Amino acid sequence: MSLAQPVTIINEIVDGFNLESSRDASIRKSNDFNYRKLLSDINKLKKVDAFSGWQLQAALQVFTGDIEEFRRCMDIARGLGDIYSKQSIGIYFPTLVQLGLSSECQAELKSKDWPRLGMVSQVGEAALMSGSLHLLLEMYAQADEIQLQYKPAIDVNILQKMVAVLQAGRLNDIDIGALLDLAFAQLKKKSLLSSDICFDFVEDDGDGNLVIHIGLAAGLESLLELQCDFALAVAMGRKNYPRVHVLFEFPGKIREMACQ
Repeated sequence: MSLAQPVTIINEIVDGFNLESSRDASIRKSNDFNYRKLLSDINKLKKVDAFSGWQLQAALQVFTGDIEEFRRCMDIARGLGDIYSKQSIGIYFPTLVQLGLSSECQAELKSKDWPRLGMVSQVGEAALMSGSLHLLLEMYAQADEIQLQYKPAIDVNILQKMVAVLQAGRLNDIDIGALLDLAFAQLKKKSLLSSDICFDFVEDDGDGNLVIHIGLAAGLESLLELQCDFALAVAMGRKNYPRVHVLFEFPGKIREMACQ
C-alpha cells in the first residue's frame, strides 16, 4: 500500500476544506472534509516519520477547530523533534496560516510555549504574506521576548515580498509606522543596515495627502531604491490618500519622491 507524503497530505487538508466554513467548529470531522481518510494517511506516515505525522495531525485540527487535540498533537510532536532546529515545529504551518487559522489556534500558536525557531520564522513570514500584520508582529515580539539565539529577521528578500504584498493592496488597513519600523529594525538586526534610521511617519499635509519622512545615515545609498519602492508601496496601500510624498534625507541631501 502506497504511503502518502507529507506535502500530499497537507495539500489534501487545504484542498478538501471549505475555507468559508473553516472557523465553524460544527463541521469538524465531517464526511465532506474527508477527515477519516486523511487521519488514516497520517497514521500510516507516523510509522515511518512520527515527527511529521504528529505535526500533520495537529494541522488537521487547525481546520477542524479542535484546539485540545491540536495542543495534544503539538505536545507529542515537540517531544519528538529538536525544538531548537530551524526545521522544527511549524514546518507545515505557512500554508495553513495563509488560508486562515481559527482564532483559538492562533492564540495557541502565539502562546509562549510555541514560538520556537521554525514556528516563529515560518509563521511570521506566512502571516506577512497572508496580510495578517497583527500575527506577524506577535511572532516577532515573541521571538524577542523569549530571547532566541537565532532571531528571525526580515532580510531584503522578505522586504521585497512586503513590497509585492502592499502593491497588491492586501494590507490596506496596516499601521504604516509599525510596519516600516519592523522592516528596518529587522534589517538592522541582520546587520544589513549598520546605522540608525529616523522616521517621521504619516504626516497629513492638511490637504489629505500623506507625507513619509525617512532620515537615513550616510552610507545607506545602496538600499535607497528598495527603500523608496517599499515606502511608496506602503503608501499606495492606503487608498484614502490622494497623493503621497516620500522624503529620504541623508546628511546634507534630501531626495523627494511623489506618488499620485
